[in-house]
Amino acid sequence: MVTLPSWAIASSSSYFSRHYRTDLEMMSLAIHLSDRNISEGTGGPFGAAIFERHPSKGYCTLVSIGMNRVVPLGNSTLHGETVAIQLAQRKVGSYTLSLDE
Repeated sequence: MVTLPSWAIASSSSYFSRHYRTDLEMMSLAIHLSDRNISEGTGGPFGAAIFERHPSKGYCTLVSIGMNRVVPLGNSTLHGETVAIQLAQRKVGSYTLSLDE
Protein backbone atom coordinates (compact mmCIF):
# COMPACT_ATOMS: atom_id res chain seq x y z
CA MET A 1 0.00 0.00 0.00
CA VAL A 2 1.23 3.48 -0.86
CA THR A 3 1.74 5.59 2.25
CA LEU A 4 3.13 8.99 3.08
CA PRO A 5 5.89 9.52 5.62
CA SER A 6 4.76 10.42 9.13
CA TRP A 7 5.90 14.07 8.82
CA ALA A 8 3.68 14.51 5.74
CA ILE A 9 0.66 13.05 7.51
CA ALA A 10 1.28 15.27 10.55
CA SER A 11 1.62 18.39 8.37
CA SER A 12 -1.16 17.62 5.92
CA SER A 13 -3.93 19.54 7.67
CA SER A 14 -2.09 22.80 7.07
CA TYR A 15 -1.62 21.92 3.39
CA PHE A 16 -5.23 20.89 2.81
CA SER A 17 -6.91 23.66 4.79
CA ARG A 18 -5.86 26.56 2.59
CA HIS A 19 -6.81 27.97 -0.78
CA TYR A 20 -4.11 28.28 -3.43
CA ARG A 21 -4.56 31.27 -5.74
CA THR A 22 -1.47 31.22 -7.93
CA ASP A 23 0.73 28.74 -9.76
CA LEU A 24 3.59 30.00 -7.62
CA GLU A 25 1.78 28.98 -4.43
CA MET A 26 1.07 25.53 -5.85
CA MET A 27 4.62 24.99 -7.08
CA SER A 28 5.98 26.24 -3.76
CA LEU A 29 4.13 23.43 -2.01
CA ALA A 30 5.67 20.81 -4.34
CA ILE A 31 9.13 22.25 -3.75
CA HIS A 32 8.54 22.32 0.02
CA LEU A 33 7.54 18.63 -0.08
CA SER A 34 10.74 17.82 -1.99
CA ASP A 35 12.93 19.69 0.48
CA ARG A 36 11.20 18.20 3.49
CA ASN A 37 11.45 14.67 2.12
CA ILE A 38 15.23 15.10 1.94
CA SER A 39 15.63 16.83 5.31
CA GLU A 40 13.54 14.15 7.02
CA GLY A 41 15.46 11.35 5.30
CA THR A 42 12.28 9.74 3.96
CA GLY A 43 13.04 9.62 0.24
CA GLY A 44 14.44 11.42 -2.75
CA PRO A 45 14.09 15.10 -3.68
CA PHE A 46 10.82 14.88 -5.55
CA GLY A 47 7.47 16.27 -4.43
CA ALA A 48 4.15 16.67 -6.19
CA ALA A 49 0.68 18.03 -5.51
CA ILE A 50 -2.62 17.67 -7.33
CA PHE A 51 -5.11 20.50 -7.17
CA GLU A 52 -8.71 21.04 -8.18
CA ARG A 53 -9.36 24.38 -9.83
CA HIS A 54 -12.42 26.43 -8.88
CA PRO A 55 -12.35 29.17 -11.56
CA SER A 56 -15.54 30.89 -10.43
CA LYS A 57 -14.10 31.23 -6.92
CA GLY A 58 -10.60 32.23 -8.01
CA TYR A 59 -8.71 29.55 -6.15
CA CYS A 60 -7.63 25.91 -6.15
CA THR A 61 -7.94 23.30 -3.43
CA LEU A 62 -5.45 20.55 -2.74
CA VAL A 63 -6.56 17.03 -3.65
CA SER A 64 -3.41 15.09 -2.80
CA ILE A 65 0.29 15.30 -2.15
CA GLY A 66 3.08 12.91 -2.98
CA MET A 67 6.78 12.58 -2.59
CA ASN A 68 9.39 10.08 -3.69
CA ARG A 69 8.86 6.80 -1.80
CA VAL A 70 10.97 4.48 -3.99
CA VAL A 71 13.58 3.45 -1.42
CA PRO A 72 11.48 3.55 1.78
CA LEU A 73 8.72 1.38 0.27
CA GLY A 74 10.94 -0.70 -2.04
CA ASN A 75 8.97 0.09 -5.19
CA SER A 76 10.64 1.64 -8.23
CA THR A 77 7.37 3.15 -9.47
CA LEU A 78 6.74 5.35 -6.43
CA HIS A 79 8.00 8.64 -7.79
CA GLY A 80 6.46 11.76 -6.26
CA GLU A 81 3.96 12.34 -9.05
CA THR A 82 2.77 8.72 -9.16
CA VAL A 83 2.28 8.72 -5.39
CA ALA A 84 0.20 11.92 -5.68
CA ILE A 85 -1.88 10.43 -8.51
CA GLN A 86 -2.50 7.16 -6.66
CA LEU A 87 -3.55 8.98 -3.49
CA ALA A 88 -5.81 11.34 -5.45
CA GLN A 89 -7.51 8.36 -7.13
CA ARG A 90 -8.00 6.73 -3.74
CA LYS A 91 -9.45 9.95 -2.31
CA VAL A 92 -11.97 10.52 -5.12
CA GLY A 93 -12.75 6.81 -5.45
CA SER A 94 -12.05 6.59 -9.17
CA TYR A 95 -9.24 5.57 -11.50
CA THR A 96 -9.76 8.82 -13.38
CA LEU A 97 -9.48 12.34 -12.04
CA SER A 98 -11.74 13.74 -14.75
CA LEU A 99 -14.36 16.20 -13.59
CA ASP A 100 -16.68 15.09 -16.40
CA GLU A 101 -17.53 11.72 -14.86
